[in-house]
Amino acid sequence: MEQQQLSASRVIDVHAHFVPTEYREALVAAGNAFPDGSPIPEWSAQRHIELLDELGVTTAMLSASSPGVEVDGRPDYWARFLNEAGAATRAEHPGRFGWLASLPVPDVDAALGELEYCAEQLRADGFALLTNQRGVYLGDPTLDPVMEELDRRRATVFVHPTSPAGCCHVDMGRPAPLLEYLFDTTRAIVNLFLTGTLLRYPHIKWIVPHNGAALAGVVDRVSLFQREVLHSAAELDIGAALRGLYYEVGSSAPFPRTAAAARALTEDDHLVLGTDLPYAPPPAVRDNVTRLLAGEFVAGTALERLCHGTAEELFPALRERS
Repeated sequence: MEQQQLSASRVIDVHAHFVPTEYREALVAAGNAFPDGSPIPEWSAQRHIELLDELGVTTAMLSASSPGVEVDGRPDYWARFLNEAGAATRAEHPGRFGWLASLPVPDVDAALGELEYCAEQLRADGFALLTNQRGVYLGDPTLDPVMEELDRRRATVFVHPTSPAGCCHVDMGRPAPLLEYLFDTTRAIVNLFLTGTLLRYPHIKWIVPHNGAALAGVVDRVSLFQREVLHSAAELDIGAALRGLYYEVGSSAPFPRTAAAARALTEDDHLVLGTDLPYAPPPAVRDNVTRLLAGEFVAGTALERLCHGTAEELFPALRERS
């Protein structure tokens, strides 16, 4: 009965990517056909919609994956290209896609200009930021003007991992998404916490991907170091900070352990569903979504919130376009 009720319910995927053909071709031409060690998938809006229909997903929030706007030394150009392409795709397929804007950080002036353009002219649903760009991590004080503006706009920001500098020396020849993505997400979120960025800009709504990455495994260690070694400000409470973030559940390998770990970090109303299409293998995505919709992770009201309720609060314009 629960599954029948959910079949008519809205399902929103907050972790989905788009790969415009010109963008893909530019990455290949720049010698980056395997960013972070993984191939760039071919993508079309129509094929993505077909996959959504197969999964029973109503709407996918599109964002650019790694390497984002770092293509050929023209981050401003590619930020504008991706943002206008994302807005156009959303308009061409009403109700099927939302879109999260990319920003050309760490160039603060360019990022602020693009942020205003996307918010005011293109009406972005939110923003997607990589864990680091050119080695500048989220939480770096040079990015404070961007954080201040995102906070003023009460923006929702989806965090996506990329390769950390020098990971080729420790990845043992394996693609970065295997381990480095999880570690770099964890590194960026911990940095947002320890620099006080989360505390100073409390109105930014952060979404952490991949079932919380490795945060559940380090939260108590960070708390110990903060208290006994780093002597950080007393008002910094990592448990409270992590409870206030949102966690995408469903991409990567959430079962049986990592989804439970993400849930332990927060409350059920801070969990959202994600797939990581088209980068994630469709069979794995199908298995994850089927199990989630069947209530294997959460059920009842909590499942409705996971499927669409919390996402609609994070992206209120979705309700207007439903």
